[in-house]
Amino acid sequence: MAKRNKQAMIPGSEELCFPDLDEAMNIYHGVKTERQELTEREVDTKAEVTRLMKEHKLKSYKSLAYDLIATRDTVTDDKTSVKRVPGSNGEAE
Repeated sequence: MAKRNKQAMIPGSEELCFPDLDEAMNIYHGVKTERQELTEREVDTKAEVTRLMKEHKLKSYKSLAYDLIATRDTVTDDKTSVKRVPGSNGEAE
């Protein structure tokens, strides 16, 4: 089989370089990667909250230490929501 010659460059088809776009893409990729890692941590910690609520046989729990309320869906038995107590300032005492 004969070796093919490299195709000649067509004028105007050179690779473009935009440093500002390169930087924006790099920042976005970093943020996206952090978010994906946070999502994994969120899933793991939410599963731990659900596990502990099952262990303590709780359907609902109000944390006095952090002004949070956890509610477990008893129909699906694996969904838990954790929300800030309405009207709280969001800081632990």
